[in-house]
Amino acid sequence: MPRNHPHSLRRPVRKPAPEQRHIDGLSARAHAAVRSAEDWYFWPNATADSLDAYRLFLKRPGRIIRGGPDVYDAGDARNDLHEILLRLPPVPRRELERLLEPLDAEYLRRTLPAQWWSEYGAGRWWYQRDAGL
Repeated sequence: MPRNHPHSLRRPVRKPAPEQRHIDGLSARAHAAVRSAEDWYFWPNATADSLDAYRLFLKRPGRIIRGGPDVYDAGDARNDLHEILLRLPPVPRRELERLLEPLDAEYLRRTLPAQWWSEYGAGRWWYQRDAGL
């Protein structure tokens, strides 16, 4: 039986990077910036996952959105998108903000102002809206 070389035993196993999901409305430059931010601070495809969760929440029927299992996911998704925006350069940040503007307007239109105040939600307007939390 042939002996293994010591360097072959210590060689790190590299996993292939997961394929980045395409986000409609973002340029190649913005995709690269998002990928870089995700590599450093988040998980692969965090932006696409958060956008999907936010959009899924807003697809719920009714004029006013009430509570449900995905209410917490919507707040967390919007929070993740906010954190990603903070870590993007100005031009890609504006592109992603343009994608979020209609979603945020829909969220504001379909939720009510919260009747409670939370230290946790201070400064984050989406936590100060009552969606049945």
